[in-house]
Amino acid sequence: MTITARELLDTSSAHLRTLAAFLAEQLDESVAGSDDIVEVRACREVLRSLTALIAQIDAVTRAPRRLPCWDHARQS
Repeated sequence: MTITARELLDTSSAHLRTLAAFLAEQLDESVAGSDDIVEVRACREVLRSLTALIAQIDAVTRAPRRLPCWDHARQS
C-alpha cells in the first residue's frame, strides 16, 4: 500500500512531536543538574530544531492549497 504525501507529513509530525515531548521531559527531569553543559546545550538545540520542523510541517499542512506561481502562468 502506498502512503500519500499528506499521510507521510501527518505521520512524521506525530513522530516528531513524540520525540520532542520525550526530549523535553528528559531535559526537565534528568539533565537539569548535569555537569556536561555541552551535551545539555546540544539536547536543547535538537529540541529547538524539532520544534521548528514541527511548525514548518504544520504550516504546510494547514495552508490553503494553491498552485505554484509557475503553474498559474500555464493555466492562463
